[in-house]
Amino acid sequence: MPFSAVPVCNRLFKDRLLLLMLAAALVLACVKPVSLTLGLGWINWPTLEVLAGLGVLTQALEHSGILERLAWNLLQRSHSERSLAMLLVLAGVLLSTVLTNDLTLFLLIPITLHIARLSDHDLSLLLIFEALAVNTGSLWTPVGNPQNILLWQTSGLGFWEFVMMMTPLAVGLVLLLLATTWWTFPSRQGVLQPAPCTQVDTNLWKSALILYIAFIVLTEMQLRIWGLLMLIPWMLGRPVLLKSLNLPLLGTFLVMFFLMGELRQFLWIEHDLYGLRQHPQYTYVSAIMASQVLSNVPSSVLLVPLKLPLRDLAYAVNIGGYGLASGSLANLIVLRWQGVPAGLWLRFHHWSLPALLVATIFGMILLNNHS
Repeated sequence: MPFSAVPVCNRLFKDRLLLLMLAAALVLACVKPVSLTLGLGWINWPTLEVLAGLGVLTQALEHSGILERLAWNLLQRSHSERSLAMLLVLAGVLLSTVLTNDLTLFLLIPITLHIARLSDHDLSLLLIFEALAVNTGSLWTPVGNPQNILLWQTSGLGFWEFVMMMTPLAVGLVLLLLATTWWTFPSRQGVLQPAPCTQVDTNLWKSALILYIAFIVLTEMQLRIWGLLMLIPWMLGRPVLLKSLNLPLLGTFLVMFFLMGELRQFLWIEHDLYGLRQHPQYTYVSAIMASQVLSNVPSSVLLVPLKLPLRDLAYAVNIGGYGLASGSLANLIVLRWQGVPAGLWLRFHHWSLPALLVATIFGMILLNNHS
């Protein structure tokens, strides 16, 4: 079936978060109109370009069939629910350092749902710890999540300079997460279903892996456009990738940039932000609180132009991904995924709110020792 704009439009208009943000942006635009040139200037195009490239490559892995095969292999190698959880959490941590946290979940959640169908393991708890894992691992690198991509692109730091800045926080939180995972999940054996018959497109997943490495290298060299152009002929030969491109996710971030720019036009918000710029010692707590209300990516968009202390801001907007489900889009992806248990929201906060408290205290200790 040829690529059509109709399914794309249907997917866009079924995304409630995107529609809510778009409605808010339209209301603010009516209250305080701005020129098209000014509005387009608020959008951080490099961030969208990186997300688009990584999104295409992630979808290729999904459609190659390698994920269902990985799910069965994980079950075969895991001798208990605890060892399976440790593998999935570690995979979430490691994958989210090179993919964004959101896109890592697009790999892990399908694998986890396959695992749930092939065994009797606790699906809800696995999904909660995967959300914690990707929020933890993704803070380590400049390509781990959208807020880090934004901070990296606007800070002038090199790739490894950014990694070294985040390493103390990342290592500490990863070790805490792994210890909690080991303590939480039981050592009981799971009951397995018969092995699935999965056809794996080896050429597709291998080519996606090679192109991913090339895309990251081009991004580091500030040649993102060339990286996207490199993917176009590859996608055109695989129409399924065009159909499954996550346009609602890209649309959400595009509207988010515009919405945050509109908010900055209101004098009382600008006054509060100016006060924060005058007292940068409040950056850490303010950014964490803003992330809980607005989510960490919009908070980053709102705060980056103020030129606040980079380490404080980077720690805060990443830690702000814990806590309320609204803290990170990764949390919302897990909780809104089709097939996820309806009662997951309450159970999620049972784990995520304590994680926010522990991470906030740990980050504050690190920042005080650094200063």
